[in-house]
Amino acid sequence: MSRKCSHGYTTSAARSDWMRAKGIKHVDESLMANSDTDKPLYFWQMYSIIGSRKIEQIITAFYTRVFQDDDNPWFRDAFARISDMEHHVATQAAFWVDAFGGGRRYHGGDFRLRFHHTNNAASVMTAAGATRWMDHMTQTLNEDIDWTDTDPRVKPCIVDFLKIRMQKYARDHKWQFKESDFDDLCDVVNDEN
Repeated sequence: MSRKCSHGYTTSAARSDWMRAKGIKHVDESLMANSDTDKPLYFWQMYSIIGSRKIEQIITAFYTRVFQDDDNPWFRDAFARISDMEHHVATQAAFWVDAFGGGRRYHGGDFRLRFHHTNNAASVMTAAGATRWMDHMTQTLNEDIDWTDTDPRVKPCIVDFLKIRMQKYARDHKWQFKESDFDDLCDVVNDEN
């Protein structure tokens, strides 16, 4: 399936963050993934493979878990205080589509994201919040999503994207990134990606 790919408001900045974190100066900036599954897949190419539907499926399953989190009401309530589940699904999916090469969906880009995390979500932009966020995302990716007919590079690429984002958020919000938050994710991420 051929999808129309284009840079979003966050694509270039997120790719630059990824390159800086990996210590890479040059990388394939194409938004179209190579169909050869032996070749690297980069997060900014994922929209070309999975489109919006898979992204929305992941984000919906994730926020279903968040909004049902009775074990950690402080975490659930931080999201519920901001808005309902539909709002969170729409904005998070827009961010992923935007970053993954699906065009301008997340209006305001990095400025909006920083503002939101600093002013609306500060109570979960902590090491404990990151661990809980990753607990839900790990369960979502491992248990809720059917990867059977999906390019095998996609899930590890999502994990790599999330790891780089969490490292960035840890620096920005002054908490210690924990590699162990990613330990229970199935499929080891290849460091070439």
